[in-house]
Amino acid sequence: MVYVQVGHLLPPVEDWSRLARLTARGTWIWLTDPVLREASAKGASVRSATGALTSVPPLWTVGGAFVAFGNGAADFGYRIALWVQQGSSGKAVTDNTVFLMTIGVIAWVQGLAGAWGLYRRQDVVLASLPTAIVLGTNATYTGDARAPFAIFLITLLLLAVTLNVASLQRRWHALNVAFPSGLLFDVTVSSLVVICALALLALMGPRLGENPVSNAFWEYMGEQWTDMENASNRFFSGVNNPQKNSGAGRDRLTLSGPVKLTQRIVMTIASAEPEYWRGASYDVWTGKEWITSDRSPVTRTDKQPVIAGRFTRREKITADITIQQSKSDLLYVPDEPTTLSVSYRMYAASPDAAVVDFSAIRARRPAIPSLRYQVDAFASRASAEELRAAPLDNPEWVKRYTQLPDVPQKVRDLALTLGRGRKTAYDRATTVEQFLRRYPYTLDIKAVPADRDAVEYFLFDSKQGYCDYFATSMVVLLRAQGVPARLATGYVTGTLDPTSGQYIITEEEAHSWPEVYFPNYGWIAFEPSGYRPAIVRPEVPVSGTYAETPDCYEYGYSTFGECGDNGDPSTLVGPITDDQSATFVPGSLDFAWSAAADVAGWVAWVITGVIGAIAVGIGAYRYGGDYLERRRPPREAVLHAYWQLTF
Repeated sequence: MVYVQVGHLLPPVEDWSRLARLTARGTWIWLTDPVLREASAKGASVRSATGALTSVPPLWTVGGAFVAFGNGAADFGYRIALWVQQGSSGKAVTDNTVFLMTIGVIAWVQGLAGAWGLYRRQDVVLASLPTAIVLGTNATYTGDARAPFAIFLITLLLLAVTLNVASLQRRWHALNVAFPSGLLFDVTVSSLVVICALALLALMGPRLGENPVSNAFWEYMGEQWTDMENASNRFFSGVNNPQKNSGAGRDRLTLSGPVKLTQRIVMTIASAEPEYWRGASYDVWTGKEWITSDRSPVTRTDKQPVIAGRFTRREKITADITIQQSKSDLLYVPDEPTTLSVSYRMYAASPDAAVVDFSAIRARRPAIPSLRYQVDAFASRASAEELRAAPLDNPEWVKRYTQLPDVPQKVRDLALTLGRGRKTAYDRATTVEQFLRRYPYTLDIKAVPADRDAVEYFLFDSKQGYCDYFATSMVVLLRAQGVPARLATGYVTGTLDPTSGQYIITEEEAHSWPEVYFPNYGWIAFEPSGYRPAIVRPEVPVSGTYAETPDCYEYGYSTFGECGDNGDPSTLVGPITDDQSATFVPGSLDFAWSAAADVAGWVAWVITGVIGAIAVGIGAYRYGGDYLERRRPPREAVLHAYWQLTF
């Protein structure tokens, strides 16, 4: 990659090819022509010495090559200076030139260290240390490098065995000690079988629950390390983070294929009211994935407010949250947080002090071994009547939440159909919400085809999915009607433990949902996923008076069902029944059985792999041994037989 970057600095290829031919031809003639060498040694004129050269490019071509090189170098230097300036000023840098050069230098150091340590020092540890550091870093931050790391360890141990045997052979040669010529092959095959079996068994073994060294590092150096990570993320913000932990607040959220969730405890929350615990929100939809444009961190202490309460019909709540072992530094907050008991960073569109909107709040260190904090917030208690009466003039900063790419016409037609006759943003939101709640909910789905829009594919083809698809579809359908909405990710309230009085939230509670902005009332959550209970709001602002969320189908097909080319929306998800919940795919939510089946299948494959590796190793050993035995010279055959009798 370094050569690719340097290549951009060099002049056009045709100029350098001429210069290369000139240099190579001149060097070759100088080395092979004795007359030219003699003329050069005697100080003959340049004209007579270069007379033997042919196809020499004109001087202006060579000069132009160096001019182009200078221009490229100047442009590259300007990009580096701009990269340093933007990153140092707290802005996110999207130019990946320096990142590519850094990766190239790391790869070069890996190759250099490997060659030097192996051939000059005969030290396997020294040769493999840079690669081990890179693989360990990838495994830490992506969680998806177990297989490459296992392959690396297998080949590393095999290399160590091979080098050790080769060293012994050199020593025996020096001491005139006889040994069989096939010793290296025998030891290599036997070691390969043992190493593969041990590696596969190690993958099957339980993981270390807590590492005291790691816990001590994060406890005493966590803030400094996180500061370095944040600076790195700012300088290399154009690089896509491949990490895919549920609810981890990544910069991107791609609508992908099947999802596997476990019952691992993520956090415990002591709160008087169950809430949606938001970790991150997204504002930019590309048709395939969500992206947050908030790349500017705003650092604040625990004594500084997050955002002063500025919306009406809000109730103050307090929650005590303990996040269990997690590599993420994301903080989960309810609705509109006002204060936090720990230092934190807000990620907003600009680093201005007066932040009115943010996408995520992060702590100064990851939750290793755990992270406990208290959050004060205002939760919305607005009624349906109040939300219907909300004004329509949105502030300027909300306009980015109406952004849409080139949405397929079928999706726009459906959005217009669902919004027909709905004059308020709340009625449009509840109509879309209830429409989507009739789609089947399942975690086992196929990935969206590469040439399809994710929302169109979900609404008109697959017609089933999980929360990411439901929430995304609702946001897109509302934005197509001019209603500001965003996608939020985090967790829903888990199971209340009657003993401790805390909510136990597991990985299964990972969720995404849409939030709609209402002037004077702020962001209001909706629940289009039929698997989750519907959010019930009072119809009028009177305590104790509640009404069910209005069902769009109750308005009658004569008004709602005029769908043009799309037909009746009810045909998209099947017949209407008295059941107001979603249609579920049988077995799609049986997490325990699914996890058990996956583990059983995985163990079976591992055992099969171990047996297969042993069988292949034994077969290769026997066949290779017989083959070498047949080709062994008579003298070596006698020595080998004697060695077998002796040992």
